[in-house]
Amino acid sequence: MYTVDTLERLCVLENEILAHQMDTYRRRQRVEETLRKARRAHELKRALAAMRMRVEAKKRMVERRALLVEAASGVVEIYMRRRDPKCTASVETTTQELVATRKRVRQARIIVEDLRAMLARERAQCAEALQQVYPMELGGGGGWTICGEELFAADDISTRIAGEQTAMALGLVACAVDAAATYLCAPIRFPVIVRGARSAVVNPASQTLWPLFIGRAADRGRLRTAQRMLSTNVVQLLARLGVDDADSRMIIGNLAQLLMVIESASFA
Repeated sequence: MYTVDTLERLCVLENEILAHQMDTYRRRQRVEETLRKARRAHELKRALAAMRMRVEAKKRMVERRALLVEAASGVVEIYMRRRDPKCTASVETTTQELVATRKRVRQARIIVEDLRAMLARERAQCAEALQQVYPMELGGGGGWTICGEELFAADDISTRIAGEQTAMALGLVACAVDAAATYLCAPIRFPVIVRGARSAVVNPASQTLWPLFIGRAADRGRLRTAQRMLSTNVVQLLARLGVDDADSRMIIGNLAQLLMVIESASFA
């Protein structure tokens, strides 16, 4: 026969098991939702890359036409200075062609400016989509969260749950930073390898991987270095957009500011 104390302890243990199962179920749902949003962000990234290639091709064509116009202008000026009667008809024809070419170049430049504006709007839409895929909020304690996952400093991780939360948060940040760098067509200093809660940062100088998670106690120092490298990537992208006063300790806060700056650039 069980005593009353034993039954109470069994009830408490059963409640703890149920709470843990519910927490695991909610976490699985959040991860599945995040993966669905990540796939959508990847599709947007591919569309933006295709548009960027079209804009670059149009830009190169306009530059070639501008060089041809400059060369033709020099030829016309030489003919006009010589005033050779035999070249008068040729000069008039060349002048007319030059005027027509200048008109086409002006039209091409207008098209390029329109394409740049379209690219800025596409970047803004992608940044807005990233904000929806990876919602970032400032908690009551002053710490930032991404998709509800809190990011702890390497020295503040004392439990396995805190370590998993940090790994998940850093994996989400790495995915968002990689997408933002693609939207801006800007190579980041330390490339990231996106593998969810087991992502990593690459140091190109030494060709070494720095994990964004703690697999064992000895990884705490490596995680500290990886967090600093990931933060450097975000600060670098902010500096590219003219923001030079970012606090490198606030990785998620800087990422949220980066997406807002990209979105606001479409109105410039």
